[in-house]
Amino acid sequence: MIVLSYPKSGRTWFLHMISTYMESYFANKDFTERGKSLINSVSMKQKNWVIGYHNIDIHNLERLKQTYQKKIIYLVRDPRDCMTSFYFYDIYHKNKIGKRYFRLLRNNLFKKQFITKHLNNWSRHVETYIHFSDHIIRYEDLLTDTFGTIESLFDSVNKEKLKEAIHAFHFEKITERKPGQEEKSAFARKGVQGDWKNHFNDQKTKAIMYPIISDKLIQFNYEKNKNW
Repeated sequence: MIVLSYPKSGRTWFLHMISTYMESYFANKDFTERGKSLINSVSMKQKNWVIGYHNIDIHNLERLKQTYQKKIIYLVRDPRDCMTSFYFYDIYHKNKIGKRYFRLLRNNLFKKQFITKHLNNWSRHVETYIHFSDHIIRYEDLLTDTFGTIESLFDSVNKEKLKEAIHAFHFEKITERKPGQEEKSAFARKGVQGDWKNHFNDQKTKAIMYPIISDKLIQFNYEKNKNW
């Protein structure tokens, strides 16, 4: 299985569950850089693996699919929540000068640049990869119905085995926090949907977002119309 997603869409969590259920190597975690390069060069003999990409050349993606006969899954997340996760990741997890960065982000010009950059990147990502996918799943559906969403990717499943794989990577189990209990500096920060409303819900910010993502929000059933 090959999983594509824009960053901060739950890809690592999903791949952990899938690789555990399928008893496959999680290439991003279990393979050395040489091992991953063998996959990318279509030279890997071992086929019992799953791998995830944020970005990959389309021609190489087609070669991988044809050679290894693996399904391509596109994992999509509400871009407003992706952007919010980036916001906290940049400030608290990655950036050592977070206080300065935070002050900049509160500046209207910098805030507009931040929003425009991430939402345009998300939109281009979707447009690039969505048509090459065998299945499209939403992060939000993984949250609300993890079992049913994963089950839909297979012709049949071992129900107990899948439940065990899901339980092994439940947010509360791997973080020792309940979903919604925030740890700003953690990679798995909050584990909920709709958190953008707590940080980017004012009308000026929405006015920046509307022209970039409104159509796609409707396409992926995040909004029913453009009046959000």
